[in-house]
Amino acid sequence: MRLIAAKTLKIALTTVLIISMIMTYTFSFSYGTSEGDYGYVNTSMGLNVRSGPSTSYSVKDNIDNNTKVNIYEERFVTSSSSSKSNIWIAINSAKTSFVRSDFIDGVVYDVVKGTTTVDLNYRVGAGTGMRKIGTFKKGQSIDIVCNALTSSGNLWYKVKVGSSYYYVSSKYVTINTNSNTEESVDDNNTEEPSDETNVEETTGNENIAYVNATFGLNVRKGPSTSYSKVGRLSNNEKINVYSETFVTSSSYGDKYIWVDISGSKNKYVRSDYLDNYSYNSKTGTTTTKLNYRMGAGSSMKYAGTFNNGSQVCRRCEERANDTSCRR
Repeated sequence: MRLIAAKTLKIALTTVLIISMIMTYTFSFSYGTSEGDYGYVNTSMGLNVRSGPSTSYSVKDNIDNNTKVNIYEERFVTSSSSSKSNIWIAINSAKTSFVRSDFIDGVVYDVVKGTTTVDLNYRVGAGTGMRKIGTFKKGQSIDIVCNALTSSGNLWYKVKVGSSYYYVSSKYVTINTNSNTEESVDDNNTEEPSDETNVEETTGNENIAYVNATFGLNVRKGPSTSYSKVGRLSNNEKINVYSETFVTSSSYGDKYIWVDISGSKNKYVRSDYLDNYSYNSKTGTTTTKLNYRMGAGSSMKYAGTFNNGSQVCRRCEERANDTSCRR
């Protein structure tokens, strides 16, 4: 009787161990869910996941291009640069798995409402060493999208202002309860959607951005480093954004996008060295069901579909990879 009981116990323990191993194998590297803030990996070679916010930490995993990941927190590794390469993202709730933010695109945030308790500066990055952009008035309602830690470990909030994102100290913000917004997607696509430009425009003006390159930024005659240099811009210099040119047909990361800063298409800079964009949007109406994608071109990752007659905001002209854009 004791022998039978021992065998039964052994079988039960073995079963539990197998199930545990299967669950570990299946779920330990599942970083994306349908809730909260999330984005997608944008690097064809895959992306290393590290145990901390630096390349000095050990590699835990490598995740494939287009993998969905959750965003639990941002970590700044410098006190003065807001470049995406200096921001790491915690992609698990325990905050023990990190990826670099410049390899994450297509980010979607849940918004939480907050209220400022003083006149509060908002900056291009987390920390008082970052460039100031503006000031919220005391008692002003703000849209908080994510926690962000400064290089010294202080908690700041990432906030949405218009179509841009900035940072404020959490010490001077009160979180409003029951303020989460919800996302909704209309899956009732009974008509065949189009990728063509079927939008009737109505208004629009100037778009601007700022250089974010400590050592300055080269201006080139065309949208590639193979073109000759025609100038150089200083860090934090304000520029106009006239159009964007994609240099690949499938990758939509900022480093694959060049910005025309002259309007005459003879002065270009790479978009990953620009930040704090401010757009004067052109409003329009779709004339058919129309797909929207992560980049310019029908081979870019599909993100959703506008219904016929939808109101849309067009921020700037974007050109898909095409030899006529690079003559």
